[in-house]
Amino acid sequence: MSSGVYLTFFGSFVFGTPGFPLADVPLGQIAQDAAAGRLDVKPARIFSFDEVREAHRLMEANAAGGKMVVVH
Repeated sequence: MSSGVYLTFFGSFVFGTPGFPLADVPLGQIAQDAAAGRLDVKPARIFSFDEVREAHRLMEANAAGGKMVVVH
């Protein structure tokens, strides 16, 4: 990746491990805040897995415009 381009990844598989106990994550409060509209949780774009090339193209062009999600 070129300088200035950021890729983030969240591995939910770490929830509940000794390094990331569930008690440390306020999921209930996060869900309540999202449902009440207090958090902006909508991704800028949602891509199907077949569109992953387009997602990468936008990311590499610094044209993502926010969080992008690829679903399978």
